[in-house]
Amino acid sequence: MYHRILLALDDSACAQRALAQAVALAGAFNAALIAVNVFDNGPLLSEPDAPERADTPSGVAVALLERARAVMADAHVKASVAALESGGASVPWVLLRAACDFEAELIVMGTHGRRGMRRLVLGSVAEAVLRDARCPVLVIGEASAASRAAKREYVVA
Repeated sequence: MYHRILLALDDSACAQRALAQAVALAGAFNAALIAVNVFDNGPLLSEPDAPERADTPSGVAVALLERARAVMADAHVKASVAALESGGASVPWVLLRAACDFEAELIVMGTHGRRGMRRLVLGSVAEAVLRDARCPVLVIGEASAASRAAKREYVVA
């Protein structure tokens, strides 16, 4: 069904759930999987030829993608990773451009499920990708409301 799957990855719990789903789909369909992370280095504050540091946005992206590469290798899926600097462009635009370049037939991504003012202020990458994608998008949310409710402790007085 799907031969090329793009996974949008960040360091959130929902993105880790999306990684698990993307790996399962890639294995089931024998599809190629590319995991991408979009980062923004902002203005350069160091020498252009300085070695990669783990505490920079690009260093964090590389570390995140290496962990994803290990998960994909353990599952024996055909996989690659890419850290993409936004260069000032919006994250959804960079993800959609990567999906086009990779000729993705499916995009898998997590969503934080923000609502109200938090969504208004922070925006929704998932919503923008869903709106403008040329291929299906599988959006993996955080734990369901039922599982969150089961974890809550109630005090009855």
